[in-house]
Amino acid sequence: MASGSIGPLSPRGSVIFDENFDEQQPGALATGGGRYHFTSGGGHVEATNAQSAPNALEIPVNGGGSNFATAGFGLAAGSGLPDLTLQFAFEAGLDFALPAGDYIVIAQILFTPESGCANPVDLIMTGPNHGLHVDYTDGAGTRQTLYTGATISNGGWHTVDLQAAMGGAGSLAVSVDGSNAGSESGIDFSGCSIDGISTGMEYAPSDPAIAGSLYFDSVLGISSAVFDLAAANTATGAGPFQLSGYAGNTADVKDDAGTVDASITGGGTAYGYARYPVGYETHTLSFTLTQASGTALGGSEYMTIAQTGPAYPPSAAAGTVELLIAGTNETVQFLYWDGDGAEHEFYTGAALAGTGSHTVTVSEAVGVGTGALEVSVDGTQIIDASGLNTGDEPVGWFGLGELYSPADAATKGQLRFSSVLTTTGDAAQLPPPAETVTPTPTTTATGTGTPVPTPTSPAWHTPTITPTPSRTPVATPTPTATSAPKRTVIFSKNFDGEATGRLFTGWGGQNFSSLTGGADLRVVGSRSLSPHHSLAVTVLPGASGYASKLYSHDYGNHELSFALLIPAGMHLPASDYVCVAATQYQDGAVHDGTVEVNLAGNGTLSLAVWDAKGHVSYLGAKSALARGSWQRLALAETTGPSGSLLLSVNGKTLIDATGLDLPTAGVSGFALGNIYTPAHPKASGVMYFDDVVGSY
Repeated sequence: MASGSIGPLSPRGSVIFDENFDEQQPGALATGGGRYHFTSGGGHVEATNAQSAPNALEIPVNGGGSNFATAGFGLAAGSGLPDLTLQFAFEAGLDFALPAGDYIVIAQILFTPESGCANPVDLIMTGPNHGLHVDYTDGAGTRQTLYTGATISNGGWHTVDLQAAMGGAGSLAVSVDGSNAGSESGIDFSGCSIDGISTGMEYAPSDPAIAGSLYFDSVLGISSAVFDLAAANTATGAGPFQLSGYAGNTADVKDDAGTVDASITGGGTAYGYARYPVGYETHTLSFTLTQASGTALGGSEYMTIAQTGPAYPPSAAAGTVELLIAGTNETVQFLYWDGDGAEHEFYTGAALAGTGSHTVTVSEAVGVGTGALEVSVDGTQIIDASGLNTGDEPVGWFGLGELYSPADAATKGQLRFSSVLTTTGDAAQLPPPAETVTPTPTTTATGTGTPVPTPTSPAWHTPTITPTPSRTPVATPTPTATSAPKRTVIFSKNFDGEATGRLFTGWGGQNFSSLTGGADLRVVGSRSLSPHHSLAVTVLPGASGYASKLYSHDYGNHELSFALLIPAGMHLPASDYVCVAATQYQDGAVHDGTVEVNLAGNGTLSLAVWDAKGHVSYLGAKSALARGSWQRLALAETTGPSGSLLLSVNGKTLIDATGLDLPTAGVSGFALGNIYTPAHPKASGVMYFDDVVGSY
């Protein structure tokens, strides 16, 4: 197992686990496994005291009791993480009491049962001042203590980091509210394997004076390990460290106990690949390559055996990196495409031919003029280049196997890739800070939508209508008689809390749930309505690139509002259109109740509406959307058999339709971006979105 490394105050790496409880209902903690849920435990979700609104986990405390939540990462037996930062928001309630001489275990880093370290790393709080210290057992079986000077006061939220790095020269560190409270290095953690965490009251002595409540929120597990095939229980899937899939002649590529085995044939492709949920500015791919007897390349041929790039599927695009073997000696060659799309080559004398095993490491740093590439074979560095233009696109995937080879019958055999590991030195992409958005009052309807003649529905727009699942709608607030109702914000995103690059997804109520065509969506700082960033969406003929949000509730009264900038240079033929937003657009398809906001090439807006029976109708506006400046669009809808829709731009009503037969279930989500563009060869450009708000 590789040794890990940690930074005491700045966790670096990839997110292995996250839970902020905001997508859960108040009540018993929901468990279910996977990377983003506790697998077992107690406590209950409550909505009266939270560090990340609206919810947190409350742990009632009692002497002699045990009440905690555990997350096992589900890694393969005998494997584990090289390091981990357990970070969480913590509050000792005003009613919490811990007498002098007593203590409770509030958090743990857990090891695999097969690990050489049987006991977990315990974060302990002692009475009466709520001081923190760490108890742990080293690789020799000796129980040790790391003391800190940190104390936790009652009645306020604190951010706590417990960090552990494994190996013969391991380390531990504790920080509170960003300040290093204590650390120790040179710890013998040989043979120890991290495979889980727990938070809550894992143990408390039998003292009736121990009482009150503890609160936990924004629980994160962060590791430098981005991918570790040996740690995956099965090779492909959506779990930790699993490959996303196989490509090419999939019958010729398989997994076998933590390996990727590819049967090679000249002119064929057969490889495994992994796509990351976020991109990495620094990325290291290492693996051991073993060739079966009889494996050979044609004398003048070559083969791409490893590739990284910004987005899957593979292409010779800016930011792409390829590792090749060439000729009968299988010498290592290296290609990369710079930020302008130009190809560059490195030739080396390192040879990989033969039946022995070779360890290969490929490291890269993304940057325009600051990029770097390093390659080593069996511990010897064979390429070391810096000051490169490797583009500004972070690494989003890697592949191993036969990714390309010319058609040559002399190329044959089998490649085995084992000990596949990717790591990063990036600062962990933590949840962006909550964005405060002033609720927008509902605009009083003043206009009437102009019906649009029903067009001939193109092929892409003849979907099978999927009934919307029935869920309990959130009650619509009753407006006062004297003013328009004040809306409650359920989602807000102005992108200012995000780093430029790939859009962050998957974290609680204030982030998008998923991306489609993610390579066409980028957070940028060049054009924004909010102080710093906006979302740039590339428009290409026949392509789609959009972000989706799925709520945890349905809303019978819902408004989606967002700022949209259409640059003057964006080209969309007058007879075509782009769908820029849609509600009830899930799994890449329309459903009963889907409402699309379409922008025509001449700048006019229209709505495509699927009613409760799956019938589609169209409503249009006469005025055109101005180009070259930010425009605020708002789509308000009330669902049910007497539903209504109101589309406004900058507060001016363009479409107002009532008496619509819409599903009663309510709005459960929306999509935003380039949801659809016709396959017209002249459609091109970039749209910009900012200040996205969902409310009811």
